[in-house]
Amino acid sequence: MLNVSLKSGWKSLMVVLLALVLLGSCSSGGGDLAGGGISGTGVYNGVITGFGSVFVNGVEFSTTGAAITANDAGVTEDDLDVGMKVRVEASGTSALSITFDPEVIGPVQSIDTVNDQIVVMGQTVLIQGTTILKGFGSILDLVAGDAVVVSGFFDAAGNIRAVFIELKAQISGEEVKGLVSAFDAVSRTFVINGLSVDYSGVTDPPQFQN
Repeated sequence: MLNVSLKSGWKSLMVVLLALVLLGSCSSGGGDLAGGGISGTGVYNGVITGFGSVFVNGVEFSTTGAAITANDAGVTEDDLDVGMKVRVEASGTSALSITFDPEVIGPVQSIDTVNDQIVVMGQTVLIQGTTILKGFGSILDLVAGDAVVVSGFFDAAGNIRAVFIELKAQISGEEVKGLVSAFDAVSRTFVINGLSVDYSGVTDPPQFQN
């Protein structure tokens, strides 16, 4: 199955294949190094644990001159928050780029206060004791229809174990990541973590397979 990121805007739907070199996207937590490691050039995936520069899983990266993006838009360090899972491309401890790409963005569909979980875009999001909440104090403050941004790690069951959730006043579009299944090339549909997707309106889609 393919790991994909699905984003919908006002007028179009875009499906983007995630690069296979991304590390930690299905991890239960932590970060990984690629390339030369922390003393060389590499990629580090993890959770922001502090600022001064940017601390990811306790490792400090200088952000001077780094390109910082969130949800595909250029931002500054001030737009980042503790708890966000990010991807850092670095040379030694100097960040070359920092990318925040949440697992799901969309309206809350249902709320389970007993098990501390919500459903967003068909994805089950588990709120843990360590989950950083921005814009609200607890799951009790959420109502169906609230727009949220969720960053976290997928567990073996396909649920998102959230490390960061932000309540937004509004969002410009929805996004969901996951594994493609039930792919039908004729009807141009597939399922991503239980969410049925019809991409018949996409003019130049990527090649999918189950």
